[in-house]
Amino acid sequence: MSTEPGTVQCVECAIRDDRIHLRDSKDAEGPVIAVGHGSWVPFVRTIRRK
Repeated sequence: MSTEPGTVQCVECAIRDDRIHLRDSKDAEGPVIAVGHGSWVPFVRTIRRK
């Protein structure tokens, strides 16, 4: 889980099988986005730069 004090925007990440699953930590029953490793790595590299 990614959190930062004083913010309300948190995302949970889970690795299952060959996918990374993402969801809003405040809405455990809400939608989940699943991406493959090939998409995940460039995404993480991009957000780390910002």
